[in-house]
Amino acid sequence: MTYITARVFYNLYWYYCPCSKLNLLISSLIAADFDVAMSCPRAARVSRYRSNIHPGNPCDFYRINVYIPLLDVLINDISDRFGPHQRRTFALAGLIPAQLGQWTQVKVAADKYAAFLDTPAVVEAEFTLWSQKWANTSQKGECTTAVSALNACPSQFFPNINLLLRILSTLPSRTAEPERVFSKVNKTLSAVRTTMTEERLEACILLQVHRDLTPEPASVVEHFARSGARRLNFVL
Repeated sequence: MTYITARVFYNLYWYYCPCSKLNLLISSLIAADFDVAMSCPRAARVSRYRSNIHPGNPCDFYRINVYIPLLDVLINDISDRFGPHQRRTFALAGLIPAQLGQWTQVKVAADKYAAFLDTPAVVEAEFTLWSQKWANTSQKGECTTAVSALNACPSQFFPNINLLLRILSTLPSRTAEPERVFSKVNKTLSAVRTTMTEERLEACILLQVHRDLTPEPASVVEHFARSGARRLNFVL
């Protein structure tokens, strides 16, 4: 799927060049519907930090300065996000019973984590047994996630497959949570809190990120009351 997406952007990149007249006509019709005049924006003749390309018509201007650079950024981001290293790791999805693949598919990931596994012959034989286990069962279609596959894989019988499924289950599928933590750090560590210790900063950030795990105020006060001897009793 990632390869198909990258090819779509790549084809858009090369398709736009010979069709500039057609796209100019379409853009002119859209601009006429919204009563907008097509024109190039005002720009300096020589700029050090921006593009210096100033073609004669708006279509070529936006194609060279906006459209093609945007496609370049998208193609590079997809290539970086789903590069060879990530694709080798994603090959572990062939261990999930609902999408059980061939050994040649899983072998790419098994070679990557060979330091944690037995010999390749043992891992291949274990994979064969794992495939035979799910070959004639009706529950194969229900086991669609890495966690469900891990729960159905006993480590006593499939130690290597269990380890690979654990790696697949713990792989982060997105970067939203780390980015959320970074934003919380910027909000918490403000200019008036520069003397905050690292331990207190970490505690405040964890409380903001994991709000569903925050204890009840009464239990916090009770824990504080029992944490040391005091002259006055804490009574709620």
